[in-house]
Amino acid sequence: MRRPAPAAPAPAHAPPPPPPAPSLLALLLALVPLVLLVAAQADGGKDYTGWRVLRAQPASAEQLRHVEVLVRALGAEGASQLWRWRPATDVLVRGDVADAAMRFLGARGIAANVHVADVGAEIRRERSADAQRRGPRPQDVLRSYLRYDEMNEFMDDLQRRFPHLATVATFGRSYEGRDMKVMQISSGGGGQRPVILIDAGIHAREWIAPAMALYIIQQLVENPSNADLIANVDWHVIPLLNPDGYEYSHTTDRMWRKTRSVTDVPECFGADPNRNFDFYWGVVGVSWDPCKETYAGHEPFSEAESEALAMYGLGLRGRLRLYVAIHSYGGVFIHPWGYSHQKPSDYPKLVALGQEVAGAIRRAGIPRFDVGNCFEMLGELAAGGSDDWMKGVAGANFSYTLEMPVPSFTTPAVHIERYVVPTFEGFRAMGRFVSGVFGCC
Repeated sequence: MRRPAPAAPAPAHAPPPPPPAPSLLALLLALVPLVLLVAAQADGGKDYTGWRVLRAQPASAEQLRHVEVLVRALGAEGASQLWRWRPATDVLVRGDVADAAMRFLGARGIAANVHVADVGAEIRRERSADAQRRGPRPQDVLRSYLRYDEMNEFMDDLQRRFPHLATVATFGRSYEGRDMKVMQISSGGGGQRPVILIDAGIHAREWIAPAMALYIIQQLVENPSNADLIANVDWHVIPLLNPDGYEYSHTTDRMWRKTRSVTDVPECFGADPNRNFDFYWGVVGVSWDPCKETYAGHEPFSEAESEALAMYGLGLRGRLRLYVAIHSYGGVFIHPWGYSHQKPSDYPKLVALGQEVAGAIRRAGIPRFDVGNCFEMLGELAAGGSDDWMKGVAGANFSYTLEMPVPSFTTPAVHIERYVVPTFEGFRAMGRFVSGVFGCC
């Protein structure tokens, strides 16, 4: 298996190795049968009934290492997933080990509570709400989570109705052969204007991210009150970067994250496309196990989806002023670098724009929205991400990952508007900034 060639600068504060597994770990492992751990539903999908999300509040590096031990031990048997690190640590745990996991945390003085009592029930509520709110047209982007075909229909319809503003282009094909499309929004300029490039849905289960991207498209094309945002800047918006994984998350496994490519382990599919970019690929924050969620792929750009985005970004080199990858969840705005504790030379500018964006989102009604680098916001380093690559290779002046301010991956359709509309104010701030600093024509 190929290993990474480049060497990242050594982290300034490399964490010490994890401590030996505590004795309570044996109890946890004894509760985990070595069998398939997620039951199949009648419709062929995976059933998360009884699974819980535990929210831990580790107060020290030692306590954080104990959480890592817990996640690693249960994750090895398929009974746990780590969802996020900061400001709290959310861990998805199978129901029959959840109580023991809480005892494990409590015995080490780690404050914890049950954040989601039944993930399966949350998924069913999410899907029921989506079905009930689904409007008569795919243009109802605030009412439901559009599927892949509906997103394409939505963009094609806008192009038909606003041909002077909206152009749909295909920039690649996914592993399973789906066209990957981008909406290019321009009011003129002959291809000389600065570009804001936005993508969403690189992680399949983050449904609110494509919803955000579609709302951005709709507001820029259909809403004349936003004409100032496209007067001097072109916007290129990719609403769904991982269509195979996204469709799989709708039909089979709601918590699927990766692509759907074949690996050298027959029963394990896909790689994490946001660990697959060829910029300090694989140096930190990845797995080399094809069965793990952060599997970096067998080589850089092994995934058709990440390679297609990279090539599209390179095609904008010289015009690409701002890049934003929309993810969920947590309500944070992350700037490079993700592969290292080292800060970019223009760090103050990145932070200043980040604070401006976060302030706009908070003023629009989101109580908390933070700014920082990957380690500051998520508590870990992660190499091979799209934001690092767009800045380090494609030459974007400003590059960020925006984690939507939702409380979990399973946000019912009834709440789309609550989070998407105020977050758009952050994108409005980005557009006005790029127009003021780089705008032309």
